[in-house]
Amino acid sequence: HGATNVTYTVGFTVANGLFGGNSQVGGSTVTITAPAGTIFPTNACPEVSVRDDTYWTTGCAITTTGGGTNVLTIPTPQVQPKDHVTVTIPGVTNASAGSKTLHVTTSSDATSVPLTYHLT
Repeated sequence: HGATNVTYTVGFTVANGLFGGNSQVGGSTVTITAPAGTIFPTNACPEVSVRDDTYWTTGCAITTTGGGTNVLTIPTPQVQPKDHVTVTIPGVTNASAGSKTLHVTTSSDATSVPLTYHLT
């Protein structure tokens, strides 16, 4: 808990796919909301990466928003339905100790998916 310069890796399957854009930067987004006290890096680019395990890897675009807060929105290229996506975010500051939950949404599926973890 409270550690700085931590790397968060979030993996999930995109139920409905992510649409638009091209192989570098798309019109779709992934939003990760961490518990209060978590701080995503202010200058998240170009270190943040999004990877579709089948097709592409990209650094985040200049339009990534939320650095310096606990919510980060990252633009992504197109992803096919049912593909697995991995988002890697270095330079994060952890929240306080205890059980925590990240919430992930995409522009194609706004239903928040909770991912639970524990900080000691």
